[in-house]
Amino acid sequence: RAVLIFDFESHKDAMVAATLRRVPPYPRVIFEQRPNNWKQVFSDRSQQDSRASGITIGNHQQQYSNFFADMYSTADVIAIMDSDAVFSTVQTPEDWFDEAGRPIVIGVTKWNKKM
Repeated sequence: RAVLIFDFESHKDAMVAATLRRVPPYPRVIFEQRPNNWKQVFSDRSQQDSRASGITIGNHQQQYSNFFADMYSTADVIAIMDSDAVFSTVQTPEDWFDEAGRPIVIGVTKWNKKM
């Protein structure tokens, strides 16, 4: 079952979530609270260097959410998809698991610009 995790403080996230809850496959929607010590957890040694390289509080929130994704599911396997990625076709378990039920993982170890 799809589980979507949104930041609790975003009004735009709330509007998107309200729509997605009514669309098949009717995902479970969670609004994640920041941890109590979020300023400490999400801070960098040098905030200026982080901002200069494009790292924001939102980036830290996303990493935090990814790290604790297993808190929101009892599934044996959890797939995390970035918010700016899309599937171009319907996805089925056969696309993600082999005949023995093991996850299929495809990785790149050396980037080839000609690809």
